[in-house]
Amino acid sequence: MSEEYEYEKTAFTSLGANDIHHGQLHQEIEDASITPTLRAIREHSSDVHFKFASALSGAEQTTLGNVVANHDGTGVDVEGLSVPDSEGQSTTTSSTYQTKLTYNVGTLEGGIKYRIGWYCEVCNSSTSGRTEVQVAYDGTVIANPSVEAEDDDDWVPFCGFYYLSEDTTVTNITIKYRRMSEGTAKIRRARLEIQKAD
Repeated sequence: MSEEYEYEKTAFTSLGANDIHHGQLHQEIEDASITPTLRAIREHSSDVHFKFASALSGAEQTTLGNVVANHDGTGVDVEGLSVPDSEGQSTTTSSTYQTKLTYNVGTLEGGIKYRIGWYCEVCNSSTSGRTEVQVAYDGTVIANPSVEAEDDDDWVPFCGFYYLSEDTTVTNITIKYRRMSEGTAKIRRARLEIQKAD
């Protein structure tokens, strides 16, 4: 049975002036000595909720607290070609996809496998509304989740990766979003990257 753990933002004592970096924080928890799978990180105005597949042991709760305290929000340095982003909040009430971020890749070196990575946070102003996100390269959709927020400030992180086969031609990568039902669809902190996988 899933279990949630809540931390006030004041517990993130190493952040300084930085924002919480969900991708980095997720990786830090995965690298820690915590067995249950982390299912979601939900950031609210004054606190952060961590949802795990099952309850943590006392030692694992202590470990999670240490991860929170040591998280500095600087992001994970990776060897990639580029990391374009659109950090600000965008909104729409349209059911037609709106482009949040476009990465114009250019020419990739042949004979090499590449990995596309993405991250964004989505929300909806209505508790019964849904926001849909689409990640695609040259119109080929590689991820297409929809999110129903618990409240207007319930920012849900969405991240992942996709491996391109060798010699795949890519012109651009996009993150788009739309309102599926009711409310106003919201998105922020959109980021894209492409890396050599070999």
